[in-house]
Amino acid sequence: MNKKDYKITEVFANQVYFKTEVTDQYGNFTCVYMRTREAASHFVLDWWEKADEREQQNKVHEKAIREMILIDEMMNVKPSLD
Repeated sequence: MNKKDYKITEVFANQVYFKTEVTDQYGNFTCVYMRTREAASHFVLDWWEKADEREQQNKVHEKAIREMILIDEMMNVKPSLD
């Protein structure tokens, strides 16, 4: 397990934004730009709150990909990037 972490940085463009970088306990990372520090803080808490749900979705996705690879191997389909 990874450690939950976040960083909110004030960014100046045409107006002020808050760059919000968040990592949950599973190591999932995202970076978004919010208009207020309060919105950035809410985003961090929401990202952490939904970590278990997101991890479960990632596991389902991973299982589906593994199964597709097995089917391709059984059908003798060779991977190609062309």
